[in-house]
Amino acid sequence: MAASSSAVAKTMVLPELLDAIVSYFMSDMTTLTACLRVNNSFHEAAARHLWERCGSGGGPNGGWPGVQWSGPDNFPEIRHLAALAENPARLQWYARYVTCMFFAIEAGDGGCETSISSRHESRYHNIFSRTSFPRLRLLKVDIPGDGALYSSGSSLLHYLQPALQYCQISGGSFTDEFISLMKIRCKSMRELKLGYTRGNTSFDEVATSEYGMINFIQSMPSLRLFDVRGVVDGIWSFKLLVAMAQQGNLHTLSLPDIPDAWTSDFVRFPHDGLFLKTRNLTTGLSDACLEILVPYLSRIQSLWLNVSGRSLRILTAAARCASLKYLNLHLEADDIVRGRDLLLLTNSCPLLRWLEVSAKGSEPCSHLDVGCENITDATIDHLARSCAELYHLSLCLAGSTLTEQSLLSLSRHCKGLSLLNITADVDLDALLRDDHRNCFPRLDDFELRPPPPSDRRHYANPVQTLKRLLEAAPGLRYLELGSGERFENRTPSEQELQDKFDSLVEVSRGTGTDVTARNIRIDLLPDV
Repeated sequence: MAASSSAVAKTMVLPELLDAIVSYFMSDMTTLTACLRVNNSFHEAAARHLWERCGSGGGPNGGWPGVQWSGPDNFPEIRHLAALAENPARLQWYARYVTCMFFAIEAGDGGCETSISSRHESRYHNIFSRTSFPRLRLLKVDIPGDGALYSSGSSLLHYLQPALQYCQISGGSFTDEFISLMKIRCKSMRELKLGYTRGNTSFDEVATSEYGMINFIQSMPSLRLFDVRGVVDGIWSFKLLVAMAQQGNLHTLSLPDIPDAWTSDFVRFPHDGLFLKTRNLTTGLSDACLEILVPYLSRIQSLWLNVSGRSLRILTAAARCASLKYLNLHLEADDIVRGRDLLLLTNSCPLLRWLEVSAKGSEPCSHLDVGCENITDATIDHLARSCAELYHLSLCLAGSTLTEQSLLSLSRHCKGLSLLNITADVDLDALLRDDHRNCFPRLDDFELRPPPPSDRRHYANPVQTLKRLLEAAPGLRYLELGSGERFENRTPSEQELQDKFDSLVEVSRGTGTDVTARNIRIDLLPDV
């Protein structure tokens, strides 16, 4: 009697069974390697998972949020694949399984006697020049310093495969030959990131032309993300900007700075003629330029802006983007953020989830902050009520007069807040006096900067205060109160908490009563 179609559908054939067995060893490279030697069937199943990812700089998703891979957490390095070069047929056998490749600094002791150029994996490009990677879906070349000399466009051509969808190249050269071949071979390309290396501020050789780049953009309808900030400076023009802004499917653009001289050229285009599909934009510009661009950005959801010159109108311009969810502004250190502009922004953009204002060139805890004017606890209360979906707030402002009332407002109305970085004169005892448990249920990263000078009372029981803070934010992993020492990969003991908190507050010698917060960093991580 013939088997029913449903019975056949439920029956697992041998390759499926082996794949299910091998999947139990996904995090165990030793066992996967042993499976290669069982028989041909096990070899096929294990090799597909073992060689899916290859390289040193991959991480869990290769730097692409939302991209998931099924291979082991620890995967082979490029050198392991290159070691097969003496037998080209064997090299090709394993190369056909590779789905993603990451070229970075090779694992090792990295002693001073060893140069970067002798340890970065891009030195293997020529070895793979006659090898095909038919399943290659993600390519990431991130070579700092002198490693760029191995990453010329001609040395990367063999990686341009039809399956390639995600490509990031940092350093080396970028030529018309490379992008011409990419548009022919990589019809499924979705995300392309071209950047400079750490230590190099531009490509060693930007050999592509304006015409070549425009033709490439117009020939890649599959492209969804294009990041060329800092790469095409030599050919950056209004014509090139228009080509990118008119590409029908690009939803994420990262561009070089847009000069004020181009603002008069925008009037030649209707408001629905540029950036129609753009949802995320990263660039540098002035507030005057943003005011001209805003009518073209009606659907924009994310703005990451490096603002040039004084920018008194930058928030009011951004407030005209009603769909805005993410706003990140890097301002001049002597700029001022005004309370009325912040109110206008929160009134006009109720969907806001991410708000960060920082000074250019500032590092965490550098205290190089933007100034503020009339930003009070009432301003923050209005922000919290208007933007209840807010989960990232970073407002380190010089001259801040905010107090614990601002934190209370955020705890009441922004329950999803996961990062809070704020300058405020906060009495932790007053903040945590009443029902404080789980008032920040999702807070993961908390940085509190006291405005100098900050007069504070002495904490009678500093350990208890800190414990209550952890009860208020049970998911807290990073607590930063300035810069300095940190606890690495473990939860500090009670005595360590006492010592750290004692160093956090210091009774001034002058009066014996004033307490000034020092800059200290405490990282709270789970036991390992």
